[in-house]
Amino acid sequence: MKIASYVDDGGKVANFYEPGCVCLYERAAGTWVRRKELALALRVGMHLAEVRMRLKAMAAHLEECKVFLAGEVKGIPYTILEGMGFNIWKAEGSVIERLDFVAQKEREAAEAAGRPKPTPLPVGDIRDGLYHINLTEVLGSDPGLTSRQVLIPFLATTAFQKLEILCDHPPRWLPGELARLNMRAETGTPGHPGGGVTIIVLPLP
Repeated sequence: MKIASYVDDGGKVANFYEPGCVCLYERAAGTWVRRKELALALRVGMHLAEVRMRLKAMAAHLEECKVFLAGEVKGIPYTILEGMGFNIWKAEGSVIERLDFVAQKEREAAEAAGRPKPTPLPVGDIRDGLYHINLTEVLGSDPGLTSRQVLIPFLATTAFQKLEILCDHPPRWLPGELARLNMRAETGTPGHPGGGVTIIVLPLP
């Protein structure tokens, strides 16, 4: 297995906006070996297009690796990586001490992939086409899941009139996928009691 991580000069897992570099690790002969070290300079306030370009250039050198370990899992860089198909794991401390943990979580996630995933549930009579999902609770109960894994199968295959999504923040990938699927989302809806936002997804005529 190969795992990429953003690492500071002390060998600890770091956030993208801290000084450091991207390292690619591979497990060989029972130990983790650093295969590559890639420079990556991001800064707060950098234009989105520049961040995306630098991350894509970095990812092109990670071979087939699609697992990334970082000190944070929220923000523009992580959203871009997720959109590129990376599984992102959060950790602190020595990167070498965290790689086995991430590898184990990846194995568990692969096993879970064969099991049915949570999906929006109908509200009232299923013939009304009204559905609801608390995405915050779903993702909180299984760190191996992503919002895309939960919502895309439903959006792409289910006929519905309205889908209510409760979440911490709107998934950044959602507008593009809704446009592709001929749907729209109502914005500016009130937050729910537990915090976060409510998104209403509606099919276009």
